Amino acid sequence: MVNNLKKYFLILLFLFSNFVFAGAFDIQSKINIVVDCANSVKAIVLDDSKIDEFISRSYSDLDEEYVLDICEYILKKHPQCLALSQKNALSSLRAAIVTYLKGFIVVSYDIDIDPNVAFLIDHQTPHMVVHYRNHEGLGKKRKYAIKVWSVGLKIEFAIRIELIKITSSLFNYYDTNKIIKLGKGIEVTSVFGSGFTVLYCGIKDFDGGLLISGFPLGFSMGFSIVTGGSLVPVAA
Repeated sequence: MVNNLKKYFLILLFLFSNFVFAGAFDIQSKINIVVDCANSVKAIVLDDSKIDEFISRSYSDLDEEYVLDICEYILKKHPQCLALSQKNALSSLRAAIVTYLKGFIVVSYDIDIDPNVAFLIDHQTPHMVVHYRNHEGLGKKRKYAIKVWSVGLKIEFAIRIELIKITSSLFNYYDTNKIIKLGKGIEVTSVFGSGFTVLYCGIKDFDGGLLISGFPLGFSMGFSIVTGGSLVPVAA
C-alpha cells in the first residue's frame, strides 16, 4: 500500500513539474542529441567543416538558432548517416526549437535618427532594433535596415528623430529572420522647423504594419503614397 502511494505521488509530482515548466526550453539538455548525430556524420563523412566546427565548439556557447541550423543541415545534407532513431530525435528537436522561437513576439518600439532628402520621390533608410518576448518573459532582439519608397507631393530636407514600431501580433522571432517585404501605405509630413511626420504601411505575410512617427528638424511638408519597401536583417 505504501509503495503504491509512493508510486502515485511520484507520478503526480512528474505531471505537476511538466505542467509548471511547460514551454520552458533548455537547449543545453538536448545538445547530446545533436552531438550524437554529428558524430555519426563525422564517422562516415570525413571532410565536413561545418560538422567539425560544431563538434569543436564549447557546448555552453551554443544557442537555439545555431543548434537549429545544425539540425537542418544534417537532416538535409547527411540523412543517410543517421539511424532512424537519430533522424526522428533530430527532427523532433528541430520542431521543438522552431515552436520555441515562434513564441517570441515583437513587443516594443525603437528610436532612430534618419537624415532625409526628398522631392516628389522619397527613399527613407532608418534602422531599428526589434525586441521580442515570450510568455516566460525571456527576450530576444534583431536589428533591421528599413527601406521605404514613397511618391507624392512632398519636399523635405531634414534630420528626422523617429519612433518606429511594428504593429503585428504575428511578427515572431523565427519567421522574421529574412528580408520582409513592406506593402502600400501613406505618409503625411508637415511643417517648417518643428513639424510632425507619420508613416504607416502594411507588412506582407503578417498582420499589422510598420508605423514611423517623429519630428523632422529642418523643412518637411507634403503627402505621399508608400509604394513598398523592405525590412532587411543586419548584424547588430
